[in-house]
Amino acid sequence: MTTIRNRHLDKLAAILTCLILVFGGAVPASAWEIASGPLAGLASLEKAVYGQEGSGSVLQRLEQLESDILGLKQEGPIVGRLEKLNTALRGPGESLLFRLSALEWYLTRTVSREPLAVRLAQVERVMSGQAGAGPLGPRLDQLASLTWPDGKAGGEPVQLEQGTLVKIKLGTELNSQTSKIGDKVKFQVAQDVKVEGKLIFPAGTLGEGRVTEVVSAGNLGRDGRVQVDFGSLVALDGQAFPVAVDEKATEMNKSLQVAAGASMAGVLLLGPVGLVGGYFVRGKDVIIPIGTEFFVSLTTSAPATGLSLKGLK
Repeated sequence: MTTIRNRHLDKLAAILTCLILVFGGAVPASAWEIASGPLAGLASLEKAVYGQEGSGSVLQRLEQLESDILGLKQEGPIVGRLEKLNTALRGPGESLLFRLSALEWYLTRTVSREPLAVRLAQVERVMSGQAGAGPLGPRLDQLASLTWPDGKAGGEPVQLEQGTLVKIKLGTELNSQTSKIGDKVKFQVAQDVKVEGKLIFPAGTLGEGRVTEVVSAGNLGRDGRVQVDFGSLVALDGQAFPVAVDEKATEMNKSLQVAAGASMAGVLLLGPVGLVGGYFVRGKDVIIPIGTEFFVSLTTSAPATGLSLKGLK
């Protein structure tokens, strides 16, 4: 009986390993200027604050960001000014994004994916009944001083390691008969992810991937197949960490009682465990329903700021 059960779990894990292939996405946000350059870095900051890239000259856009975030115009080279803004927004320590995320979590136990300006206005309405005006930084400072005795959320440095496990829950059905390349795949963190007792990814943290390949089941035993790039998950401090189903996640998935559909029966193990393994449903369409939970892993290592939960339940 135990052997049969283990085989069943191996089959389910096999499906999650190969039929949901996950490739690396963004680098941690702290390295944005190295990976993308000043223009892309400027656009990245604008999207984080406003939800979209700005228009006009580089200097105009930069000065607008400085005014909206800090309330003052900086001096010096453009790259240095961009780096200062990025550090203020999502750098090490208690950055704007970290404190805003901590406020949201304290108030609602959820963290929004909306732009910073929208999120701040929402928190202000919850706390005081109306949205504030003026630079974002001072407004957030005021909220923090009303929430914590010293205005500090309790952020502490931690090291996130490659291979850190994250349990996620699908919000989109994957179906080799109906899914299409480019389809968005919504998911969320199913359990709090903590490192050294510090909260990094709260349960409910939203993610969005996309379907990269679909093969429908056909005659002559052609196997149904779906490949998905799950992209990255954004931590409390605003850094984006790419995730993947690697061998470590696969081993954990073997222990899960995944609610698999009947069409997922008959899996054959045809290759080694890993991203290039050959796990197929022979002659069957793959259906992985909404609500299915399984593990992915971080594919990079980087320092981050976690939320201390001392004294909290």
